[in-house]
Amino acid sequence: MNKNGENNKALLIEIKDRTETAESTLIRLKELSSLADTLGYIVEDSLTLSLAKINPATFIGKGKIHEIKEICNSKEIDLVIFDTDINPTVQRNLETLLDNCVIDRREVIIQIFADRAATKEAKLQVELAQNQYSMNRLSRRWINFSQQRGGVKGAKGEGEKQIELDRRQIQNDIIKIKKELLKVKQNRNVQQKNRINSDFINIALIGYTNSGKSSMLKALSNEEVFVQDKLFATLDPLTRKVKLPGGKTVLISDTVGLINNLPHFLIEAFSSTLGEARIADIIIIVLDAVHPNLMGCYETTIQTLSNLDLNHKPIITVLNKMDLVEDKDLFQINRLKNICPDILQISLKDNVNIENLYKRIEEIIESGNQTMNLRFSTKDYKTISHLKQISKILEEKYEEEYITITACIPFRYFSEFKEFQVNQ
Repeated sequence: MNKNGENNKALLIEIKDRTETAESTLIRLKELSSLADTLGYIVEDSLTLSLAKINPATFIGKGKIHEIKEICNSKEIDLVIFDTDINPTVQRNLETLLDNCVIDRREVIIQIFADRAATKEAKLQVELAQNQYSMNRLSRRWINFSQQRGGVKGAKGEGEKQIELDRRQIQNDIIKIKKELLKVKQNRNVQQKNRINSDFINIALIGYTNSGKSSMLKALSNEEVFVQDKLFATLDPLTRKVKLPGGKTVLISDTVGLINNLPHFLIEAFSSTLGEARIADIIIIVLDAVHPNLMGCYETTIQTLSNLDLNHKPIITVLNKMDLVEDKDLFQINRLKNICPDILQISLKDNVNIENLYKRIEEIIESGNQTMNLRFSTKDYKTISHLKQISKILEEKYEEEYITITACIPFRYFSEFKEFQVNQ
């Protein structure tokens, strides 16, 4: 058995919601298959189940368990992957009944992240996520997924005393990792602060995993960037200088790819890459024009921006891979264009319409400063202080409870003060 899962066989278990369409279920199954492929497994078979009720001990009924075990035995399955979250008790019971390693979608993603992490911070963040996930799973038949990947198919769980010792060690490790992460984050925050205070405009690429963000960074910067047709090819922040046709140089950063229902603790763990979007003056949303769930990718991205309180920033939405579009893709594309009429349609592969992206970036930057009339409460002293640091104050008027300020504000700060704007 290959240590990295290569040539090992996986059985995918998709749980179909009664209200879900067959098309939606198929899309989720394809995404789970892509995750397994990224991990290095051969998807030998899949099973879609509709449950009348959930068994609290095993999630699925005895008949389904028997069916899964028959498939595992006949096709020599090494790993059973559930697309839905399964709790530690269910996981332990299923591994015992199936005599096979059982994991859920979250554990697949964690392992992919562990394989891809390159920088010290990313490795620490993965280790933290792994420890947090495994804390309540120490008594399972396969103690951890890496054992199964390494060929220890018959590995048994540990005794109760050892489990308590392991749990205490994990708790200590979590405390240690968090302290190390704090130091790394402090250094990163200093670097980001320097970038914010520099003359360079910061641009962040954000979007669904495998949508072409790394390819875009490579194309725009004309520098080597790791590009692979796999999910989560980029986990670590990567920034490149890009010279626009008009002569201005900007900083463009890649970010971790998004995915539907990404475990919340993993979003927190990789806040370093999403943090590039937080300091960005402009955000470029990159979408795959031929993704079977294009609208879902767009909605996931917009929701993530909203969760990070970034949807007020200048946003350019780009539809990539237009060279691959077929008639079947046009319905989703037209739906998206109705929501986002100014979307840019490009092909990085064929270098089509890239100049329109440059033009849109330059238009936002060249919007320059804007004179705004703002009204603040006297309690907004921190916001007023920030305004005075970054703007040219043209006029101030004091009232009993309010302060009215007319200021010339750089474009990158427009959105911060929009809620305070009043008509002249």
